[in-house]
Amino acid sequence: MRVTETRMIDMVTGGVSRAREQAADAGQKLQTGLKVARPSDDASAWAEGQRAAARQVVSQNRGSSIARARDRLNEVDGALGGVGSVLAQVTELAVQFGNDTYNATDRAEGAKVVLALRDAALASANASTGDGEYVLAGTKGGAPPFDAGGNYVGDAGARNIEVGDGKNLVSTMPGSALTAAAGVDVFGVIAKVAAALDANDPAALRASLTDLRAATAQVADARAEVGGRMKALDSADEIRQNFEEGLASTKARATETDPIAGASELARASSALDASRTVAQQIISILRG
Repeated sequence: MRVTETRMIDMVTGGVSRAREQAADAGQKLQTGLKVARPSDDASAWAEGQRAAARQVVSQNRGSSIARARDRLNEVDGALGGVGSVLAQVTELAVQFGNDTYNATDRAEGAKVVLALRDAALASANASTGDGEYVLAGTKGGAPPFDAGGNYVGDAGARNIEVGDGKNLVSTMPGSALTAAAGVDVFGVIAKVAAALDANDPAALRASLTDLRAATAQVADARAEVGGRMKALDSADEIRQNFEEGLASTKARATETDPIAGASELARASSALDASRTVAQQIISILRG
């Protein structure tokens, strides 16, 4: 009889111990927000959560690359915008001094203005980022893309970034867009206007308007292409963010505790522990009575 009583006491105390462990486990899940914290909890769910977390890191890195590329393209657009602004002013001067009412002295002064504007356009085209990389240099970002004579010394290479699995987008615009390779030599056109002014040649000034219009359109086309690349990056980033949200949901389903379900589980476990304790106390009281 003594053995039977001991066995029953062991059983009821074991039941209390298990109920206590279940309540502690439910409390831990609710406190940490994790239902699967280690492989031993659920190997399959843990592996699924780890895969989702790893892909989240990759996606976040892509997001950082997209943001940097967009900033860089915005700087490219600013550089091209500076060149375009100069072309607009040079065109106004070519129209103005192409009028026969101006004399050689007037045009010589105009030539000085055009040369100053050309320097401003070169400064825009040789713009660099905060980290010292020249935005229009193609893949040769370590040096100014245009020399003092307005000659392009960069290359026509364009950099790509990965925005998704197996998907890359162009993230730069080379300064070759301002050269004869893209239509006309923009800086050459400005230099010709300055030379015509210095030579007091109104006919040459009027003739330069055709090239100036071509140069202006060329810069506008380059800016439109930059805008298209920025839009493509924005679309890719939106897709990436949606994908990342899906990964977060997958990870949550696999490893995280639903707060409502967790609270319900803790309440059930606590009730079961209380009931187990009550029964254990009653049985031990009877056996020892």
